Amino acid sequence: MLVLKLSAEFSERYKHVYASRKQVHAEAYIAAVKNKAAQAELAVIDLRKEEAEAYGNMKRWGNAFDSTKEEINALEI
Repeated sequence: MLVLKLSAEFSERYKHVYASRKQVHAEAYIAAVKNKAAQAELAVIDLRKEEAEAYGNMKRWGNAFDSTKEEINALEI
């Protein structure tokens, strides 16, 4: 149950960081006078790093959940 809860928590965190990155990117793009794409990308560098870490945690705990399910199924046989 703990693994499932952690898997869900990290999935939620990833989605929140993703949404924040998209919002900041759009706001920076709109606010930029020139080089809009470059300015928007520079504005989200830290969020991209945070998103990558959140994605790694999401995948790690998702894999742990899948492994736990497989182990339980193997024990039931």
